[in-house]
Amino acid sequence: MAQRFLTPESACVVTSSGSVNGSTGRYVWLGLTSASIAACAAFYRSGSATDGKQLWSLAASGYSSTPMVGPFLAPSGVYVALTGLGASAIVAMDADV
Repeated sequence: MAQRFLTPESACVVTSSGSVNGSTGRYVWLGLTSASIAACAAFYRSGSATDGKQLWSLAASGYSSTPMVGPFLAPSGVYVALTGLGASAIVAMDADV
C-alpha cells in the first residue's frame, strides 16, 4: 500500500463570512489571524453554517495568529463564519482526493 503525505498545495485568506472556493473534496488546514483586539472563526464542513456540521472553532486576541489545525477532509466544502474587526481566516488545501 502506497503512503500519501498530505501537504497544502494552495491557500486562501477569507476576510468575510462565506463558503471557501475550491475546498470541496479536499483536505484542509484551518487558521485565524486578528488585526484587532479579538477575532473568532467557526469553520463548517458544508457550504453554509449548518447545525451539526461545525468542524472547528478558533479565537485570536491582541493582534495575533493561531497555529494551523488539520488536516480535515471536506467532502462538501468549508464555510467560514468570522467575527471581529480585521479578522482573517486562512484555509490551506491539499490536492483533490
